[in-house]
Amino acid sequence: MSFNQAFTTHTPVPFPISGKALIAVFWADVQIGIAGDVWYRETTDINTLQRATTEIQSHFTYMSSFKASMVFIATWNDVAFYGADSQGRNKRNTFQVVLTTNGYVSFVIYNYNKIQWHTGTASGGNSSTGLGGTPAEVRLELKMYWVNQYLCW
Repeated sequence: MSFNQAFTTHTPVPFPISGKALIAVFWADVQIGIAGDVWYRETTDINTLQRATTEIQSHFTYMSSFKASMVFIATWNDVAFYGADSQGRNKRNTFQVVLTTNGYVSFVIYNYNKIQWHTGTASGGNSSTGLGGTPAEVRLELKMYWVNQYLCW
């Protein structure tokens, strides 16, 4: 996910990436046209907020007063890799990124359900296995700064 401008390369490159704000939950050659889908939502649903609050408080004990006020969730469900042949099309990944904030402090949570491949053919991967080449990476590069008392990303 990129924030301040589109980012179109599917093969991971070394960080830092000048001028880019990027959350890479699984930076690889995902191809949705073969299989799977991507969806996202921003919510203030009380049950979702409570789940995010509990998750943060249980993993960051010093954040016992954190109470989520907003959650953004993006899910890549059962997605295939770019260049998959007939055998490779059976390899699927499911992963998710959750962003949550209380308006002052923000957290990014990565969830992985099923990972069966890590590289598409555009990154040198094998078309039948989705392995080899330049593998997927997980990264976070956000530059934060204060403007008129608001936290900007």
